[in-house]
Amino acid sequence: MTVPKGKEKKIFVRKKFAAVSPRYDLLNSLLSFKADSYWRWQTARELRDIRPGPVLDLCAGTLPLSEVLVRHGQERVVALGFCYEMLDVGKRRLSARGKRVGAAIKAVCGDAENLPVESSSFKGVTIAFGIRNLARPQQGLNEMRRVLAPGGKLVILE
Repeated sequence: MTVPKGKEKKIFVRKKFAAVSPRYDLLNSLLSFKADSYWRWQTARELRDIRPGPVLDLCAGTLPLSEVLVRHGQERVVALGFCYEMLDVGKRRLSARGKRVGAAIKAVCGDAENLPVESSSFKGVTIAFGIRNLARPQQGLNEMRRVLAPGGKLVILE
């Protein structure tokens, strides 16, 4: 099966993620032999020295990296994903785990290639397993650069 390009890729990826959203975390864990948890932990560690401020987690899916970022000390995380079903699964999982982590994460449905935020507004930007799903990866990278504050840090886990 060939993955489509452009707008058709966005539709294809969104439908696939919506279909697997209830089982996505389990699949990630099984297919990576649970290494995905360690990789997210390492990603969060990369941001431990940034100045205080909001962090943008792109292609946030079911919010696993957003959760790890908060557990590692980030006080405000904007978790942006373009599949509502994935974000909903993540929000429900976080609300079952307690208020502190969930309160620090704002889930937003949006497109990483056209970020609905002001330029230079985040001290950190992360994306985990998401570059490959962008229809226009270079456009997504350009947007990440645009919203990253001077002296901020971009961490890509792919």
